Amino acid sequence: MRRTAVRLLSITAVPLVLLTGCGSDSKPKTATSLSDLTVNTSNADKPTVTIPKGGFKAGSQTATQVLTQGTGPTIGAKQIAYVDYVAYNATKNKQLVSTFGQRFVPIPLADTTQLPGLVKSLVGKKVGTTQKVAIPASQGFGSAGNSTLGVSATDTLVFYIKIDGAADALTQPTGTQATPQDGFKVSVPAGTNKQATITVPATAPKTLLIQPLIKGSGIKTATGDFVTVSYTGVNLRTKKVFDASAKTGQSATFQLSTGAIAGFVKGLTGQTVGSRVLISIPPAEGYGSAGQAQAGIKGTDTIAFVVDILAIVPQPPQQQQQSGGN
Repeated sequence: MRRTAVRLLSITAVPLVLLTGCGSDSKPKTATSLSDLTVNTSNADKPTVTIPKGGFKAGSQTATQVLTQGTGPTIGAKQIAYVDYVAYNATKNKQLVSTFGQRFVPIPLADTTQLPGLVKSLVGKKVGTTQKVAIPASQGFGSAGNSTLGVSATDTLVFYIKIDGAADALTQPTGTQATPQDGFKVSVPAGTNKQATITVPATAPKTLLIQPLIKGSGIKTATGDFVTVSYTGVNLRTKKVFDASAKTGQSATFQLSTGAIAGFVKGLTGQTVGSRVLISIPPAEGYGSAGQAQAGIKGTDTIAFVVDILAIVPQPPQQQQQSGGN
């Protein structure tokens, strides 16, 4: 399944489904207990939450009701949780978004600046858990609300969440190591975001070479994922590094999409988080006949990358263009 652009944590446009209230002269009573909310999971790809006609109001703190107790690992406060959810503006009885039937949503739990109540509801739970969550405005979008979603500064949010998995946010790859092929030699110092030393073969490979040098044990990447990586890129003609994330002192985040270098995307799609991958890319699957003059790459140059796959993450608010991914 391919993840769409619709995400509650990085919204661009979300259709809202208005659940109409009754036409009674008396105002329906507002519910305040999670037990008053009914979850229907008869369609696993389209679960729904029924909210009383008078809406729902959370207390001063985020409240959670576990429906199914998971049996997987306990999620730590610095991990990335992978979840599916359906979210509602419970005050106005509006469904905001559902991610079920798509690829999971990554939520970095160390970042409490966005929807802190949602983060709070996930830390300490076990993978496989399903739960209802009610989040007061102060622990949701705060006093600013969210005008795009139609959420005011006083509206309660309600989620039905399924926790699919969790992973550490890595700083370097971990796993079984392999020897590079086709005349390549690779050395990477231990530590965070270190530049690789890449010795290239006398004759560049004519076809795309994809070789995991370290096989990680994390979740497999998929088309459309945003991945955080540490990378080093070298031109096989000049034998010089033309770009590396270590030059900026930070890892890089980009999307595995058709807008990126084809060979680079192919090399990382389907690999596991925690892996180190060697990718040798011929011109046709690299920068093409135009090359990349700014990086000193001609239209006939083969390029190679050594890439550490550190995490699958949400779309950055302002995605930075990276040499490896563009």
